[in-house]
Amino acid sequence: MGGKDELSDIISQELKKLSVLNKVITTANQAKNLDSLFRSILDSIISLLDYDAGAIYIIDTKTDTASVVDSVNVPEILLEKTGHVRIDRPPYNTIFLKGLPVITNHYEEFSPEYAKATGFSSILSVPLVSKGRVVGALNALSKKRYEVSDYEKEILFSVGEELGSTYERFAAEEELNKNAENLEVLFNSVGDMLFILDLEGRIIRVNDAVIKTLGYSEEEIKEEIIISLHPEERRNEALINLEELAAGKIDFHSIPLVAKDKRLIEAETKVTHGWWNNREVLIGVARDVTGQKVAEDRVRLYLSRVKSLLDLYENTSKSKDEIMSHTLESSCSMTESKYAFIGLIPPGESDMIMHKWSKDVMGQCRVQGQPLHLTLKTAGIWAESVRRRETVVVNDYSSSSDPAKKGCPKGHVKINRFVSVPIFDAEKIVAVLVAANKEQDYHEDDAKALMTLGNLMWEIIKNKEIENGLKREKELFMRTFESLQDAALILDAEPEYITGVNEAAVSLFGYSRRDLIGHSREILHVDAKSLENFREHIAPYIKNKKKIPRFEFRLKKSDGTIFPTEHSITPLYDSDGSLSGWVSIVRDITEKKEYEMREKAALIQIEENLEQLATLNDQIRNPLAVITGLADLYCPETSEKIIDQVNEINGMIRMLDAGWVRSEKIWAFLRSHYRIGEEGMDSEKNAGEKE
Repeated sequence: MGGKDELSDIISQELKKLSVLNKVITTANQAKNLDSLFRSILDSIISLLDYDAGAIYIIDTKTDTASVVDSVNVPEILLEKTGHVRIDRPPYNTIFLKGLPVITNHYEEFSPEYAKATGFSSILSVPLVSKGRVVGALNALSKKRYEVSDYEKEILFSVGEELGSTYERFAAEEELNKNAENLEVLFNSVGDMLFILDLEGRIIRVNDAVIKTLGYSEEEIKEEIIISLHPEERRNEALINLEELAAGKIDFHSIPLVAKDKRLIEAETKVTHGWWNNREVLIGVARDVTGQKVAEDRVRLYLSRVKSLLDLYENTSKSKDEIMSHTLESSCSMTESKYAFIGLIPPGESDMIMHKWSKDVMGQCRVQGQPLHLTLKTAGIWAESVRRRETVVVNDYSSSSDPAKKGCPKGHVKINRFVSVPIFDAEKIVAVLVAANKEQDYHEDDAKALMTLGNLMWEIIKNKEIENGLKREKELFMRTFESLQDAALILDAEPEYITGVNEAAVSLFGYSRRDLIGHSREILHVDAKSLENFREHIAPYIKNKKKIPRFEFRLKKSDGTIFPTEHSITPLYDSDGSLSGWVSIVRDITEKKEYEMREKAALIQIEENLEQLATLNDQIRNPLAVITGLADLYCPETSEKIIDQVNEINGMIRMLDAGWVRSEKIWAFLRSHYRIGEEGMDSEKNAGEKE
C-alpha cells in the first residue's frame, strides 16, 4: 500500500501549492493601490508559506538601480546593506538583468556576519516579470529552514510573474490618476485597454491595446456608448455598474467585452474621473483577464480533480459497486463531461462487460437493459483504446471517418466527442474508462486525469479483493484451526511465545486462552531441563525453517499432571514468503502408552510360558525313559503294552515340541519387531526426556 502513501503525499503537496497560489493571487487582485498590493503580497507569503520576513524591490531604469519599496520584518542592518543596489553588479545582475532567481541556502556559509546578526538561514529572491521584462524582485527570508523547497520555489516564481504584471497595471493607473493631462504621452504605452469616455459613457479615445484586443478601428467605436461593447444580455447590468464605478461605489466590474469577431473577452474594468484635453472625462482601464480566467478555471478544475482523487482514496472501505459509482461521477466532473461509463475486461481481452454508466446516461438512455457483454473485436471506435492499447480521443464524432466507428444504437444518448483510456494491471488491460460530451474539445490533461482516476480505482478494487481474499483465508484457517481434535498452538517466529490456541489446547492443558496467549511455552514443560531438551531437539529444524517431524515428549498440565505427547511443528509463511510463525500440533498419547505397556506385559508372560513348556517336556521325557527300562527288566510279559503307552506319551511330547518350535518362531518375530525382551525396555525414563 506503499504506493497508496506516496500518491497521497503528492496529491496533498499539489493541493497545498495550488491553494497557496490561489490565495496570494486573490489577495493581490483585491489590492487598491501599490502600497496595499506590496503589503498584501508580503503578508500572504509570510503567513501562508511560514517565512519570517520579506521584501519587494522595484527597478529604476533611469539609474540602473533597484530599491526596496516595502519590507516586513527585515532588520535595519540588512536594509542598510541591500536596500538600494546596482542592478548590473553581482549577484543582483542575475535576477534583475538575466531574470533568474537567486537562492541562498545555508546563508551562514554565504555571509556568516549577516547571518549571525539577522538569524536568517535561507533567502529566496525571484524576479517580478511583466511582458517578459524584469521590473523588480520579491525576497522571502527564513530563520527556520536552511534550504528552500521545490514547491515553495514554484509558488514564488508564479507569484513573481503575477505581481510583476499587477505592479505595472497599478503603476499605470496611479500615473494616469496623477497626470491625466499628460495621458496622451503614456496612452499607447500601457498594455491594458484604456477608454476615455465623456460623462455619459460615450467613447472619446481608445489606446492601441483596445484596437489590438477587440479588433475595431478607433473610428468604428468612437462616439459609441461603452456599454454597447458588452454582451447584449448584460448591458443593463453594465450600465448600472458604470454609474456605480463613476460614483466610487464599486472598484471594478467583470462583465466581458465583445470583440468585432464576436469573441467574448473576459475583462476586469475600473473607471475613475480625470481630465483629458482640459475636459472632465471618465477614464476606463480594462484588463484582458481571459488568460487569467482560463488559468483560474484550470486551477479550479485541478483542485476539483485533486478533491475527487482524495475522496476516492478516502472511500476504500466502500463496496466495489460504490467505488465504481464514485469513479464514474468523478470522471464527469474531472473532465467536465456529461456522460461516462466503465467497462471491465476479462482475461483474454476478447470481450467487455459494460459494468456501469453515469447517472445522466442511466436516466436518458433507452437501451439500458440490453445485453451488457460486448465483443471487442466488433465493438465501435470507443473500443480502439483496448485494441490499440492506448488512449483514444475523438473530438468530432459525427464527422469522424475512422473505420472503427460503428455509430450508436437507436435510443442511445447522442455522442459528440469522447475520450477512452485503458486501465492496465501489469501488462494486461483490465478495464476501460470512457468520458463523453464535454462542451469543448478533450485535451491531453483530460486523458491523464481520467487515467489517474482509473488507475487509482483499480488499485483500490484490487487491494480490496486481496484484503477480502486474505480475510476469507484467515477465517478458513481459524475455522480449521478450531475444528482440530488435537491441541494446536500458534507460536511466534522464534518460536518462544504462544500467539494463538484452539479449544482443544485449552481443554488438554487446563489453561484459559488468556493464560496461554502471549506467554512463553515454558509453562507447558515439566521443568527447565525438559525445556532445554525440547529446544535442542527442534533447533536444527528451526534454523533451516523446516517442518519438524513427529516426535514424542512429556509435557505438564495446569494442575501439574505430567503426560506423554506426540508433536509435529510446521512453519507459517506470509504472502511474501517470509516466516511469520509456527503451528504446533500436540496429541495426548497417554492411552497409547498405557496400551503399549499392557501389550508388552502380555508378551513377556507368553515368553515365560514358552520357556516353562520347554523345560516341562524335558522333565517328562526323563521319567518315560526310566519306565521303558524298568518294563523290559521287571515286566517282560507286559512290557510291550507299557512301552506302547510310553510311545503314546512321547508322541504327545513331540507334538508339544513341534508347537514350541512354532511358538519360538513367533517369539523371534515379536523380539525383532516389538523389541520384547530387550534389556531396559521397561525402565523409567527421566522427566523431560524425549519419549
